Amino acid sequence: MFLFNTSTNELFRVNSTGGRIWDLLGKGHSAEEMAVTISSEFDGADLGRVRTAVDAFLKELSKRELIEQ
Repeated sequence: MFLFNTSTNELFRVNSTGGRIWDLLGKGHSAEEMAVTISSEFDGADLGRVRTAVDAFLKELSKRELIEQ
């Protein structure tokens, strides 16, 4: 999946997990809801690690001006 910032004309490639976070974000899910959903979709994924990854991804999106946090 690719994300395009129309303000900066930058293109960003994200992996399937990043794409899933983007999808859930677009549906209005909170960071916690995204972490729980993704953790449940990946059998055996540690919820704490998923929370950390979701938070880091959201911070990166914010840094690249793709979302407002």
